[in-house]
Amino acid sequence: MSIRQFNLIVMVGLFHILLLLPSPQASADSASEGVELFEKQVRPLLVEHCLSCHSAASRPVQGGLRLDSRAMALRGGGRGPALIAGSPEKSLLIAALRGAAGAPAMPPKGRLPADKIALVEQWIRVGAPWPGGASAPPATRPPFNLKERAAHHWAWQPIRAPSIPAVKNRAWVRNPIDAFILARLEARGLTPAPPADRRTLLRRVTFDLTGLPPTQDEIDAFLQDSAPNAYEKVVDRLLASPAYGERWARHWLDLVRYAETYGHEADYDKPGAYQYHDYVIRALNADVPYDRFVEEHVAGDLIPDPRRNPGAGFNESILGTGFWWLGEGTHSPVDILQDEADRIDNQIDVFGKAFLGLGLGCARCHDHKFDAISTKDYYALAGFLRSSRYQLTDLDSPERLRPALDALAGLAARRDGILRRAARDVQPEPPRDPPGAALFEDFSRSDYSGWSVTGQAFGTGPLRGAARTVTTASGTEVVRDASSGVADSGRLSDRLHGVLRSRTFTIEHKYILFHAGGVGGEVRMILHGLQLIQDPIYGGLKFPVTSGDAMQWHAQNVSKWIGRRAYIELA
Repeated sequence: MSIRQFNLIVMVGLFHILLLLPSPQASADSASEGVELFEKQVRPLLVEHCLSCHSAASRPVQGGLRLDSRAMALRGGGRGPALIAGSPEKSLLIAALRGAAGAPAMPPKGRLPADKIALVEQWIRVGAPWPGGASAPPATRPPFNLKERAAHHWAWQPIRAPSIPAVKNRAWVRNPIDAFILARLEARGLTPAPPADRRTLLRRVTFDLTGLPPTQDEIDAFLQDSAPNAYEKVVDRLLASPAYGERWARHWLDLVRYAETYGHEADYDKPGAYQYHDYVIRALNADVPYDRFVEEHVAGDLIPDPRRNPGAGFNESILGTGFWWLGEGTHSPVDILQDEADRIDNQIDVFGKAFLGLGLGCARCHDHKFDAISTKDYYALAGFLRSSRYQLTDLDSPERLRPALDALAGLAARRDGILRRAARDVQPEPPRDPPGAALFEDFSRSDYSGWSVTGQAFGTGPLRGAARTVTTASGTEVVRDASSGVADSGRLSDRLHGVLRSRTFTIEHKYILFHAGGVGGEVRMILHGLQLIQDPIYGGLKFPVTSGDAMQWHAQNVSKWIGRRAYIELA
């Protein structure tokens, strides 16, 4: 099934379902957020701090108050209702948690942190939604068979071709989907609406597929077209319009929480986010098969035969992976491990909802009872994401760049020969290693082994046997030998882009020293996948290379991060 077919089916299905269901309330989004807040934050708090004394399993139930179901909490105990939905300031539960005058301080072993109490207040403020019945404490909850639950869950059932239901008004049915819709209508004693007139039909389908009204010329042409396939021709024209992809991309971009800034406090720009935005529009307009669309999102960087843009030739497939990195970015998280865990949780949550139709987030803390996802499954997926890295990559086809790169390599070889023959004195590079330094990488003895290279600037290995002219502090030009091996992004041209990334390592020393020179480069220390490395806390994790031709030592203080995982980017 293609994306286009998928969209049309959803469009037709929703149109008829809306005939049966009441109009959605304006508070639907907030109610959904309230349910998620309860499942991920409030229910675990009740289980951990309250239910040992306030549940059906408690003997006796303290104060006559049970907090293992919404009905019991609303009824309350000897002091009255524990909560008033929509009014946390009137709820005895909040008074007890805050230790207000005249209320028993709860929990008895110590007050909850203010941020946890605020979560309970927020839940009550949105109506205290409580799906799934009671919250039994772990000690009394009956064993839950996750495999049995999964065996009956709709998402894990094999795809079957359902039998087409019988209907009374068979003349109304034009295709099998109509039969399913009509069967539901007839079961409720309803009849389909009469067919729309041609002008209304054109207006509806034009709005549905492009989000725009038809022009007067389009209306006149359709009204005058008496061919049996006039409507089909209109649909084909609208599907071929660029506006089709622009219209339906909006829905997908909402699903994957597309944004062009990081949000949070400073709301920094997301460089290149528009590339993903345009990729989705092009994929819809190109009618990319849905399975390929999913594959490009999940692992577009690993596809051996990436889809190329037919006009410019660049890699379309890898752009799909941009959706993983569209979430909020905190520029100065106090707890770097918490920030990494929350970032991965957001990726898992969006992945599950967008591609699986499942809520995976609850399994971060416990086996997910409703969607039958185990905590083990959650952290297996989290492990994949934790080992993945954000990177800016070159989209151009290697075949497109190869002739230019080969020509530059030939010119560089000729240049080196001329420089060496013209030089009176080839000066070696100064010693690299300060006394007592523990060597992390020496490119003179390396072929970038364990490092990853993107782009064309750094080539496939360190510089070998090259020479270059260098202007000294006194203004004279000399030739210096770089044959000892350096990672050089200007070997062929200073207009090529590229990033050289180290293996992931654990920081063990207070300082990391870099011997670097050049203009326009940057060294970045990526700590636990944190990309938005800004002051006041993380600004020291990056520095520009601005020393010109002279190689200089740079000392990076990483004493705050000893024991943390990191990798180095040379850009």
